[in-house]
Amino acid sequence: MASSASPIVIGRVASVTEKMRIGSGAMLHSHYSPLSVAEQLGTLETFFPGRIDLGLGRAPGTDQYSANVLRHRVAGEPEFDARLEELIAYLYGTGTATKNGSFSIHAIPGEKKCANLAVRFRVL
Repeated sequence: MASSASPIVIGRVASVTEKMRIGSGAMLHSHYSPLSVAEQLGTLETFFPGRIDLGLGRAPGTDQYSANVLRHRVAGEPEFDARLEELIAYLYGTGTATKNGSFSIHAIPGEKKCANLAVRFRVL
């Protein structure tokens, strides 16, 4: 099933199945903050333990103008690798700290909810 709202579709399909693993083929990581992805997938993993998979894509998934609107681009936006590291810290680690170390940010209930993670790359 194709959808622009992967977590909603994943939750719906998981709610009407009992054993099937459900996940995204390639959720476009550039369109969502790592914290948001971790919290959404963590919530699904809490409701459906051991059945949620997350596939991330790095392609823009649309034309340049739509991609800029979806991503709310700002100067200095971290690139894909940095965003992926942040997502991994939320899902598998203990959250992330601000640059000055003043406080940590945690994905609740995403933290340590080990959804299977696959990253899709397009090789040219």
